Amino acid sequence: MKAQSETLVFILLFLLSVGLFTVAVFWSKDIFQQNVDMTKVSSAEKFMKDLDYTIKSLIKFGGYEQIDYKVDGPITLIDSKTIEVRTVIPSGISLPRYWNNISSDSSYIRGMLDGDVFRIQLIYPRSIFDTGTLCLEDGYVTQLVGDSWFAPASTSSNCNPLGHYAIDSSTGIIMAETPSLPQGDYYTLIFDELRGDTGQIYENFSVYCGDKVYDFPDDVDGLGWRWKNVTCHFNEGVNNFNFTSTDSESCKFDSFRISRNLDDLEIEFFTEGPTLSKPKTVKVERNDTYIKNNKATIKIRITFI
Repeated sequence: MKAQSETLVFILLFLLSVGLFTVAVFWSKDIFQQNVDMTKVSSAEKFMKDLDYTIKSLIKFGGYEQIDYKVDGPITLIDSKTIEVRTVIPSGISLPRYWNNISSDSSYIRGMLDGDVFRIQLIYPRSIFDTGTLCLEDGYVTQLVGDSWFAPASTSSNCNPLGHYAIDSSTGIIMAETPSLPQGDYYTLIFDELRGDTGQIYENFSVYCGDKVYDFPDDVDGLGWRWKNVTCHFNEGVNNFNFTSTDSESCKFDSFRISRNLDDLEIEFFTEGPTLSKPKTVKVERNDTYIKNNKATIKIRITFI
């Protein structure tokens, strides 16, 4: 009986020794550490996917969302485009240089190593849209209201030999529509208008688009076509806009174009170990959208609680 017990103890000690030796070998080769580090990378990648989806939802629908993410280092908000968290990862770990598109062709994750620091970037490529010059006469006018009419071309314009539309007497309205737009966003509506008759001082009109109204007083001298532009928030698909007379003398219109040129939105993500901190709540809010140099920039407020 005693011999059997000694044999059992010997076997258990032998197995324990083999187990400890195996762990030591794998640990010396950083197998376990690499698995931990790759888990960090996978977690960071998932966070960026969630953040990408949230940002797009906020841009489209407004409001706010919360994202919960367990980080292993401090998060820093650099500016409205950049957040940072750090994780040191051994440079010997093989990492993808690029990920596939994460939710659509409009964004993707890029990963790279900078020394021992692994960096994740969420990239929104520059998005350019331009209809080119369009003639109102080519089916874009949906209705004429009040003192408004179509006149054959008599003054050189972009849409010769067709003609132009006119509004007058504070009652004329040209109701028009856009071509189909790729997504809801802020666009620049550029239009060609004819005013400046020296014998008329009440050629005033307004432009209605989205939820905005833009007034154009009679402050031009010399009859001629001039390009003007306004900023409009249009939805995806076809949208309406109109030119409305606001005084007693006529204003004429014949062509327009719609363009959009968004700066890249790039969010950089860093992680740094080895101490795990408490989970942090990442609160992402759409803050504002402003226009500068005819470019629409979306400001996203990211708050860490």
